[in-house]
Amino acid sequence: MDFSLILTISGILITILIYLISRKKTIGAKDERAMIANHDVISTILKRIVLENSYYKENEIEYLLQSKSREHRIKQEALLNVEEIVSELYSNIIQNDFINANNRKNIIQNLRRTYGNINEIEENIIDDYKSEIKVKKNKYAETVIALTSSVVATAIIATTIEIMQSINSTFSINNQFIITSVFIIGLITIVFISYFFRLGRSIEPKPMQTIASGIEFEKNIHNMFKKLKIDFKEIYKGHYDFEIIFKGNKILIEVKNTLVRIPHTTIRKIIKRIEYEIGENNANLGYIVSNERIPQSYRKLETDLVKIIDKNEFENLFKSAL
Repeated sequence: MDFSLILTISGILITILIYLISRKKTIGAKDERAMIANHDVISTILKRIVLENSYYKENEIEYLLQSKSREHRIKQEALLNVEEIVSELYSNIIQNDFINANNRKNIIQNLRRTYGNINEIEENIIDDYKSEIKVKKNKYAETVIALTSSVVATAIIATTIEIMQSINSTFSINNQFIITSVFIIGLITIVFISYFFRLGRSIEPKPMQTIASGIEFEKNIHNMFKKLKIDFKEIYKGHYDFEIIFKGNKILIEVKNTLVRIPHTTIRKIIKRIEYEIGENNANLGYIVSNERIPQSYRKLETDLVKIIDKNEFENLFKSAL
């Protein structure tokens, strides 16, 4: 194969690699934090509605958004606003298969009484559900990352050519053609990749199924404690979900339907929060329980006080000790 072609292809691949890494560390990380924060807000409010028949006022939703924006290190402007949160609540309730018709009707009536603007937006919500993430396309950032990636990759290839020419004076190659090709083709390739990234974000899956499954999983844990006749109480202040007394030990439990989409940094924060609550409540141990199989990388995050296990391991843990 022509060596100039090898250099050109290598340059394009380097361009793409630099772009993907840079994007993941900047725009991608911000989107991921925004998605998780939005999900936490909606999930918290939905749980209070479904499990307690309690409705947050608009100023309380605003406080919750402020808290989650600080927790996930993201500007509040990147999150859904209060009206959009109300929209998501309404859309989740109407499509939630775990709520019977009578309860759904009562909840919708309460939503209308609590949030006066719900009638203005409900028809649009029914027909066109918003995604979990409020996609705010930062074209400027995308452009900067794309251009920077192309320039850096081109510089790497140009430097490689110069080094090879300095080592071997007989080395001859059309370096201008290669450098131009790497920059132009690499940039065009990144533009297409960027377009598909934005397209993917614009059709994010809706939160209804995810959050509904989370509520159902929490109910399953509730029923499991009843079935095993374990002394427990549900905690509604948002720091963890259950507190149980088992064989003389007080155990705090945080229930998560899935961990896979939660960054390790957020899991570490949850663990620190539970460790703090263990100290404040004179507890002995904490568990983060997931409805799905736990990847090994997440298990490595657990500490002496807080363990991470899936639902089957959790149930077997108590069954074997009874």
